[in-house]
Amino acid sequence: ERLIAKGLVSVTYDRAWLSRIAGLLRDRLKTLSQLEEEHRFLFVEPIEYEDEAVQQLLRRGGM
Repeated sequence: ERLIAKGLVSVTYDRAWLSRIAGLLRDRLKTLSQLEEEHRFLFVEPIEYEDEAVQQLLRRGGM
């Protein structure tokens, strides 16, 4: 319910998927807040970048 309240999963989330994630991270996590903070990328949609913006950043040496 905490992950639902934080908006990381929906009410209809795949419990089997979350169980697999928990199994993979079991040895690394001491608290649920670590999951929310350090592994948030597992729960959010991938970021889509505009190709032109990426090219501009790369030309400027921003990466």
